Amino acid sequence: MKKQLAAYILALFITLFGYSDTYAQSPVGYMTAGNGAPSGSCVSGLAYTDTASGLLWSCAGGVWKLPTKQTLTSTYTVSSSTLTNMTGLSVPVAANTNYGIICFLTYQVSSTSTVPQINFTGPASPTSVLYSSVWQVSASAAPVFAGAVATAFSTTQGASPTAATTNFALLIHLGLLNGSTAGTVQLQGAASVSGSFTVQAGSWCAVQ
Repeated sequence: MKKQLAAYILALFITLFGYSDTYAQSPVGYMTAGNGAPSGSCVSGLAYTDTASGLLWSCAGGVWKLPTKQTLTSTYTVSSSTLTNMTGLSVPVAANTNYGIICFLTYQVSSTSTVPQINFTGPASPTSVLYSSVWQVSASAAPVFAGAVATAFSTTQGASPTAATTNFALLIHLGLLNGSTAGTVQLQGAASVSGSFTVQAGSWCAVQ
C-alpha cells in the first residue's frame, strides 16, 4: 500500500509540475520523451524515449542508462571497400561518460578472396577509445585477432575467411572514455578486394 501511494504521489507530481531537461521532455506518468538523448539528473524508475533514434532509456540512481542491447533487424550487405553503417548497431553517447560495448556478429563472405572489414566511428576528441575484433575464419581453426588493438575511431580491422557463403562468428570489444563531446558510436563494414561482406540479422551489440 505504501509503495502504491508513493508511486501515485510521484506520478501526480510529475503530471502537475512536469519534468524537463535540455530536450524538453513531455511526462506521462513514468514515461518521458524528447528529440535526442536525455541529459541531466533524473528520477529513478523513469523511462525516456528518444524520438529521433527510437531508443528507450531508463533512469537508475539518478542517471540515464542506455538500452542493454542493440540488434541488427535486417541483413546487412556491403560490396564495396567504402565503409557503410550497419543500421541499428549504433549507440548515442553522452559527454564525459564511460562505456563498454560488446558485439557478437554472424557474418559471411561471397568469395574467399573477400576481406571483410569493420570500423567504429564516434565523437571527436575522446579521452580514450580502444577496440579489438576476434574473427572465426574457418570451421576448424581457432579464431584470430585482427591485428593490433585500435586506439582511435575510424581504424579498420579485418580478416581472411577460408570459406565462402559460410556463417562465421565475429566478436568485437570496445571501451570508451568519452570527452566533452557527445555523439554516436556507429559500427561500419566494408568488403575489401572483391565480393561482398554480409552480417546476418539477429547480430547484436550490448552496451554497459
